[in-house]
Amino acid sequence: MNFNLNSEEQRVLDGIRLNYYVVMDIKKEITVNFQKHIYSARHRDLLPVLWYCLHLPRSGLDVIYRTPSGETIHLQHNIILISSEPSEVELENLRNFPPTLFLSEDSCYEEACRLSKEHSSYLGCINSSSLTSTLLSEQWSSIGQKVINLKADEDLLDVTPRLFTELERSALPITFLTNMTLDTRKVLKILEKNNYTFLVRANVTQRQIAYLNVLERHSSQGNKPDQMELLHEVEKAQFATGFPFIITLPGTPSKGGAYGLTKREDETTPEEKELINFLGLQRAIALGGVWLEGRPLNKSIFRKLYFLEEHFHEDHPKSKFVWESLRGFGRALKGHLGISNLQDYISGCSEIIAFTDFPIGLAILPGFSDPICSLVPISYRPLTPLTDTFLYGITRPPEYYIGSGRGFKVLIVECLSPDDPIRRASDIGWKMVIDTCGKSELIEVQYKEVDSIKGIEALLTDSTDIDILVISAHGEYKGKDFAGLSVGNQFWIPNSKISVPPIIILSACHVAPKGRGAYTVSDAFLNAGALAVLGTLIPVNVRHNALLTKRFFLYISEVLEGNFSCRNIAEVLPRIISLNTVYEVLDSSEKLRVWAYEKNGKTKAPIEEYYERLDASFGQVHSQTISTLKDIAKGTEMEAYLESIIRSRGYISESFFYIFSGYPENIILESKGIKKMIDAQFIDFQ
Repeated sequence: MNFNLNSEEQRVLDGIRLNYYVVMDIKKEITVNFQKHIYSARHRDLLPVLWYCLHLPRSGLDVIYRTPSGETIHLQHNIILISSEPSEVELENLRNFPPTLFLSEDSCYEEACRLSKEHSSYLGCINSSSLTSTLLSEQWSSIGQKVINLKADEDLLDVTPRLFTELERSALPITFLTNMTLDTRKVLKILEKNNYTFLVRANVTQRQIAYLNVLERHSSQGNKPDQMELLHEVEKAQFATGFPFIITLPGTPSKGGAYGLTKREDETTPEEKELINFLGLQRAIALGGVWLEGRPLNKSIFRKLYFLEEHFHEDHPKSKFVWESLRGFGRALKGHLGISNLQDYISGCSEIIAFTDFPIGLAILPGFSDPICSLVPISYRPLTPLTDTFLYGITRPPEYYIGSGRGFKVLIVECLSPDDPIRRASDIGWKMVIDTCGKSELIEVQYKEVDSIKGIEALLTDSTDIDILVISAHGEYKGKDFAGLSVGNQFWIPNSKISVPPIIILSACHVAPKGRGAYTVSDAFLNAGALAVLGTLIPVNVRHNALLTKRFFLYISEVLEGNFSCRNIAEVLPRIISLNTVYEVLDSSEKLRVWAYEKNGKTKAPIEEYYERLDASFGQVHSQTISTLKDIAKGTEMEAYLESIIRSRGYISESFFYIFSGYPENIILESKGIKKMIDAQFIDFQ
């Protein structure tokens, strides 16, 4: 966060941060279960203390009364895994993030207590046998006292925390919202009466966020509305209020050679299921969202995805097959998530965090013409291998801020050789990006060429001030199990030790395929420390890719200028996908593209008329784009031509096949309004 803090302010900020160290018994034999998602028995054995962590405060802000706000504040529990005989890197973590509490397995409790004593843990050390609701309540009180010691005039929340049963755990995210208004007991009774169903949890969460927003508005205006007025406002605001939607959806292709597997079982083991559910609930608590556990995906849907991805390797992919596949995914997704009116919850959510190996954004739900990826921001966390997902997701991810008066820096790295057949098209595309973005004071674009793996790794090591890295290369498979990049005519996947910027855009074909269960270059960049990786499931047109990248950068700059409203880069992508719709329709024919920009004696070109007329409802941009273009062409020679193109050839939206992996929701775009809001949150506590 971009604060200029004095020493006292820094002391307060450090004091409200809570760091929970979970100690693993290094002496235990390590076993890895290769049955399905590949999980570590060591992580499984830690589950009792990990669940306990999720009942503790996320930060000191959770124990004090503060101005209610429904705005999403990323407060993920900072859980740090450490071995019973810590390495130098782990010891450095202890120095940088002072421990609040050590939690351990029973088998290494003695070693954990020693670490606690050596590093002055505020709450000491506990083991898995000592976890009780009484202890939990005492620790909430101790953390409250710590905050009071930092700032004596704070009021502690009157909450009575307790350990939840497995059934009750799905309600944990709601309690961190209702604690602020002292409504937790009442809400839990409602949820218990309804058996903690997703539908009731979603309704309660949406209402509570609306309630907090209404309270915040009145507080900022110095108003004190009566209870009836308040309830009436909440009723009106509820269904216009978005909520974060966290989905866990296990399931893998039948094979996964990249991980040493020749066959996978259909069933997800109970241990895998619990580890996956933990990750989903931890993120739901962090975002104040609603978690939904989906039924494991079967091999059939991955087989259909594989056929779709392979179909794009043909010279002329058939649009009818593509659209039918996406609608089929929509029907399957509804079944696996078990919600008949899934469309309503997609339209009601503010973002989706998807813990899954399947690109659910491709799904077109019944009644919609648009896939989910163009409707709502989606952040993917690949589930396989679960060992990597667990290590990547359990510790609180950093937030990265773009803007704040400085704009952002982009490095484009060209890996295509000068004699490559598509290099000329690539050069034209990147020149367009550089020239267009160069007109903005908020975008700085650098361009470099590399011809070897050594060259690109050296460049990344030296490029420490870059916000966004764009790599232009050919995607390449190594066998059928690894999807990487071709650099200097060699296959390349970055190793986990390489230095990488927070945002990676892979301008290359099929670098994130999901149908065959490959380990991808997108996965590798996440393991190297990237916060967000944008990659493609299929081969993409060089010109189309450059246009999408250009629009992505320009949209970010418009957000920073305050012309558009987006909280983070995850929210930018679906808007770009929707904006691309008309261009992808027109690109299906050179004649159509020329017609769209010619006035032919009229005062406006068809593309100008399109933007004036389009009034698309949610989920209907594609169908209404077609109908709007047909209306504009009506009565002209283009009417019959447009109809014939749509009927015979159709069009394919390559934009659908871009996916954001990692934490794009943590790349915050600081327009003036957003920065003022963030600063106010901290100042309010100060």
